[in-house]
Amino acid sequence: MFYNQDYVDKYMYALFYELDLLPKETIKTIYIGGGTPLALDIKSLKQLLEKLKSLYKLDDLDEFSVETTISAIDEEKIRLLKKYHVNRISIGIQTFKKLPYLNRYDEYKMVKEKTDLLKSMGFNNINFDLIYGWPSLNLKDFKEDIECILSLDPAHVSLYPLAIEDNTILSYKKIKPIEDDEYAKFYEEGINLLQDVGIYRYEISNFSKPGFESKHNLSYWKSYDYLAAGLGATSFYNSHRIKRTLSLKKYLSHDFIDIDEKEELKELKNDFLMLNLRLVNGFKLDDYYERFKEDFLKEYKKEINDTKEFLEIDKTSVKIKPSKLYILDSILVDLLK
Repeated sequence: MFYNQDYVDKYMYALFYELDLLPKETIKTIYIGGGTPLALDIKSLKQLLEKLKSLYKLDDLDEFSVETTISAIDEEKIRLLKKYHVNRISIGIQTFKKLPYLNRYDEYKMVKEKTDLLKSMGFNNINFDLIYGWPSLNLKDFKEDIECILSLDPAHVSLYPLAIEDNTILSYKKIKPIEDDEYAKFYEEGINLLQDVGIYRYEISNFSKPGFESKHNLSYWKSYDYLAAGLGATSFYNSHRIKRTLSLKKYLSHDFIDIDEKEELKELKNDFLMLNLRLVNGFKLDDYYERFKEDFLKEYKKEINDTKEFLEIDKTSVKIKPSKLYILDSILVDLLK
């Protein structure tokens, strides 16, 4: 979040400079994220969209997503997004419950009004992010949060467990996470509530109506190359993982890159498995062979045997059993080489 227009202008200048440096590729999806892009004023937002238009054919994109908070949405910005072919909106909702340790609170009434406005202006592909596992909120509270989201008729829902990171407001306030088995109860309840209304899990934390899966995120989970720009952004291109600086001072001086590493074959395989197995459908054996020129079933024979109680393998694909997907991290400990 920027606090004055001078910083916004300087940041936009650096961002546009970096965008010009990106490899010239034909792209199929764009995601403008990082929290609250719509917090930009209308002039700056238009400059950003114009810049993207100068670089890419926006009307040819399969998906163009913008992330936002509810408070940042207004009619003028919606109209501008439509003009530049944005066709998906992702709205961050932490919880509808008012908690003393949160710095933001979204009232259902306002969320409903803004969602209705988006839909009246042609946006039907709307995602809501919901966080579960807040201390002091029980399963009944979580179900009420889900029911509020479902009353908005979303195309897509993301459910993320609360993660309390070091040096964040929640860690400073000494908020303690709930127990792991409690997280599992919330998660299973969420799956059931969403599935009952035709919103199905396709990735560990992501659910959608059929045909509304996030194309942009699917390309990431399937380990395709992706380009990125902006403070703290990470890209993966030609086997290189490139991480931008988190220092605003460095970024504004065009010192963009903190890490540029070429991944070794072992790392590429591990990344492929870690990401693809997040998907309910897992991965195709042919895709693994095409990528690495190896037969996965032969190469990982021992590891497959060690984890066979968690896997579903047929002649064409490998996936985690649906009931075991939530413990993927534990499974990967034994599956990865």
